[in-house]
Amino acid sequence: AHGGVFYSNRFSIRATKPLVIASSSIKNILKGDGIGVYNNSTTTIVSTTLDGVNDGDGIGVYESTLTIASSTIKNVSEDSINLDYSTSTISNTLVQDGGENGIDIYGGTTSIEDSTVSGFINGVGVLIDSPKSAVEIIGGEITGNSVGVAITEGATVVINGVVHGNDVDFVVCAPLGICP
Repeated sequence: AHGGVFYSNRFSIRATKPLVIASSSIKNILKGDGIGVYNNSTTTIVSTTLDGVNDGDGIGVYESTLTIASSTIKNVSEDSINLDYSTSTISNTLVQDGGENGIDIYGGTTSIEDSTVSGFINGVGVLIDSPKSAVEIIGGEITGNSVGVAITEGATVVINGVVHGNDVDFVVCAPLGICP
């Protein structure tokens, strides 16, 4: 997809081969992930807004590679970005106002740069569970969430950004995201 506005109440975008989404607006997905990335595929999202997923994750990435730059992901009923066993780079992106977690990382490798995660009043801004390597959060801001950053015991996170103004800024959880 390149440039345009996509409204949907019946389908989402499912990537199983390389996909680039640029300068687009995706709105009002009623069921399923707004964008799903599967089967070791690669997806790049640039200058795109995903606004409104009512029964699913905003972006769900499963054993694949994701790059997001200069984009906005907001108003998602579940995780705004769900990364399962994936390699991901998120930069200059606003992740805002969701029903569960802002960025949910399970396994894999993730770098978050100069991005803002806010408005997850019932969840975690960035949830890090059993990453393959240290998760890097460089620059940006994590604020206005129930929990700013939650990590599982034994996980490593490198933070050179601002985590503040959350009900709780940092929590260490049991594996599988089970927090006290």
